[in-house]
Amino acid sequence: MCTGGIPAAGISAVQIGSLKRIFLMKGNDEFIVVCNPEILFHSKEKDFYLEGCLSIDNEYYWIERSTKIKVQYQNEKGELVKRTLKNMTARIFQHEMDHLDGILMMDRALFDEALINTLLQYDDNSIVLVNIELKEKDIEKPEFLTIWTNQLLKKHEYENNTYKMTLEQLKDLSERNLEIKGFNLVRVINEVPLSDY
Repeated sequence: MCTGGIPAAGISAVQIGSLKRIFLMKGNDEFIVVCNPEILFHSKEKDFYLEGCLSIDNEYYWIERSTKIKVQYQNEKGELVKRTLKNMTARIFQHEMDHLDGILMMDRALFDEALINTLLQYDDNSIVLVNIELKEKDIEKPEFLTIWTNQLLKKHEYENNTYKMTLEQLKDLSERNLEIKGFNLVRVINEVPLSDY
C-alpha cells in the first residue's frame, strides 16, 4: 500500500506470487510480519483516504475504511499477537488483509458527490474519472441528449458511462442543474496537491 508520501506501507505475500496468508506492514519505524491475520472488530466510525498500491502503478482511489479495528495474528516466531489498531495503521492492515482475500482497492472504492468537497485539497488541474448516470426519464429527451450528452459529456467520454476530466470540470458539472442521477467519482488519475505550489 502506498499513502501520502510513503512509498510503501505494506506488501502481501500474494503480491509476490506466494499464496500464503502473510504480509508485511509499516509499524512505527519498522515493518511488522503478520501471519494468518484476523480482524475481530471493525469500528462503525469510518473515514476516507486516498490509497495507492504497489500492484497498480500511478492509480489512487478514495477508500472508506474503519478507523479502529481489533486484530489477531501470528508474528514471525509463531507467537499469537492481539492488538487494537487505529487510523493509518488500521487502514494499512485492512488494505493488506484485502490482498489475502483477493480484494483490490478499486473493489472498495466508494464515491459520491459529497466527496467532491474532500477533493478540494487538490489543484483544479488534477485529472479524475467520474461515472455520470442519467435519469431514465431524461434518456427519452432528445434536447437533453443533444445539449448535454453530445456537447458537454461526449468530449470527456472514457468508456461506458465513465468520463475523464479535470477536477475543475467536475466541479463545474456538479454545480449545474443537470437532470442526472448523480456523479460517482471512480478515481483520481493524476493528483496535483495544492501543497506542491
